[in-house]
Amino acid sequence: MNRLLDQLNCLPVDANVAADASTIVGLLKAVDGGGSAIEAIDARGATPRDWIAALAYKGAGGSGSLGPELTRSSPAKPRFRSAADEQTLQKLFPRAERQNLLCLQAGVYQILDFWDESHVAAQEADDMGESQFSSYWHAIAHRREPDPSNARYWFRRVGRHGVLKSVSESVMKVDWADADRREIEPLLGRDGLDPFGFVDFCSRAARSKALENPARIIQRIEMLVLLEATLALLE
Repeated sequence: MNRLLDQLNCLPVDANVAADASTIVGLLKAVDGGGSAIEAIDARGATPRDWIAALAYKGAGGSGSLGPELTRSSPAKPRFRSAADEQTLQKLFPRAERQNLLCLQAGVYQILDFWDESHVAAQEADDMGESQFSSYWHAIAHRREPDPSNARYWFRRVGRHGVLKSVSESVMKVDWADADRREIEPLLGRDGLDPFGFVDFCSRAARSKALENPARIIQRIEMLVLLEATLALLE
């Protein structure tokens, strides 16, 4: 079960107009207002995970959302940078090792389209010796740059990451149109999502409008499943 993916999929595309008063919806207001993460969490009886989920929602959206663009773009909410800066994450996860905090920062920033900041965090975590999660976020960054050859290099560094099977399982649960399913099935092998095949798929999607939405849906799932696994390093 991917708790983060399920959590966000329970929210509509625009939770700001949702009738419910869920914890995530409440935190969204604090995120929008640029408030303190600790104060917002304490006021709502929330958890650090809820704060990360609220930030992920801002970038990946809720049920039916396509998630971030396939290629890097300017952040839609520039002020959100401080909501996931290192000082904030240290307060949220005071016992976490710094290299794992940097992996989480790389993931949140990538989902929010702070591309440069995500890239720096992933590289710094790698320099500190964390190879799997930092390399995966690094690979996503270069796939979205777009720099396919560099993305493949970092995916070779990743190897067979444990999240690939979870990504594949979640992708198979999507109600795909027959034409989309035929394009997607070759990406989903016995060991999970083929990251190299998906790099090529995203490159094709840049030239084919018909492939763009399926590619973004898979990328959204990939990002949220990977962010869930990254969070587990800190909890």
